[in-house]
Amino acid sequence: MYTDHIEDINDYIVIIDPYIHRKARINRSEFLSRVSDVKAIRTAVNSNYISFYITSVEDFTNIKGFYDLINKAKFSFTYYHSLAVAVKPPLFNWFKNTNFKTIEQQIIFWLASLYYFVPKKRDIMEQQIYPMLFQEIQNLVEKYYKDFPLPLFCRQPESLMDYDYDQYESEWQACHDKYLEACNSFYSDSPPDFLESPFDYKQLDSWGINDRFGIEFLEGYFSDNDWDKIILNGYKDTLRRCESRSDLWEKWKHTYGTFDQRKNPIFSFYYDGNDNKKESSNTKRKRSPISKTLKFEIYQRDKFTCRYCGRTPKDGAKLSLDHKIPYSDDGKDTYENLITACMDCNIGKSNKVINIEDIP
Repeated sequence: MYTDHIEDINDYIVIIDPYIHRKARINRSEFLSRVSDVKAIRTAVNSNYISFYITSVEDFTNIKGFYDLINKAKFSFTYYHSLAVAVKPPLFNWFKNTNFKTIEQQIIFWLASLYYFVPKKRDIMEQQIYPMLFQEIQNLVEKYYKDFPLPLFCRQPESLMDYDYDQYESEWQACHDKYLEACNSFYSDSPPDFLESPFDYKQLDSWGINDRFGIEFLEGYFSDNDWDKIILNGYKDTLRRCESRSDLWEKWKHTYGTFDQRKNPIFSFYYDGNDNKKESSNTKRKRSPISKTLKFEIYQRDKFTCRYCGRTPKDGAKLSLDHKIPYSDDGKDTYENLITACMDCNIGKSNKVINIEDIP
């Protein structure tokens, strides 16, 4: 899949392989020198690596691989020499802030609930899901839904022509509530947004969830031939191809080049892609802590509510302060420039300038 029409890369969090030079058996500075003339790198949307409709042990392995990628920058792709991936912030935060066992349980329990609440899918699930997992699904159904009777619309959808809409809505909500209750009982948490319904999953562009039960992320890579030309033989190649992207390459070079100082494989948020604004870790202006008094005044003004998503501490949000004009663009720590934001939205927004009129 070519990526010339994909949205701005600034909407993504970029993770780089900080040790890719080891594949070429050279040091970091020599590697950067070898690729100094590269202007853009080949990229593709990887839509087949992660699926939460688990049908094989390999699917489980890939989910664990993606977890290690986000948490350890461990690049385990086998087909190409991947140097970076870009993922949507909600997806990144889910894998970063949720332990792997819970992620695994969230997906498995959604599959079990789908199996129970949508009888017409049972035959195909029994055929596609590998036996050990299918047995676990049946065990979960028996344990959590044994005493919960399916409403008529689940069992006979063709009879809905004569079905009372209010009754349908009420029974649908009861099924949904039962699912959420069982989720909290099984793994002591709520499911992610795209698995919030037992009847189907949600295709969410904001998460990078596609219409094929899969997770999509943007991958930058060298093919075997590219690797030989650019690295092993010292050949310089601009890779000016229709599916190449320069913005991902620029972010990779900045993050890779500063990794020794920052020890962070994540694209640094204070960098905006403009070389004359780039700041090293040694030259960044020194920040003074925001006073507790100012923090409280802003939280109180914003009614202790995230100005982006509307969540409060009662909803599990951890509040922080964000700048309308980013600190990296000389935004000030002032009452007028600071707003209340939950940690998830703050990370997702990164260093984007916010239009004041767009904030509720």
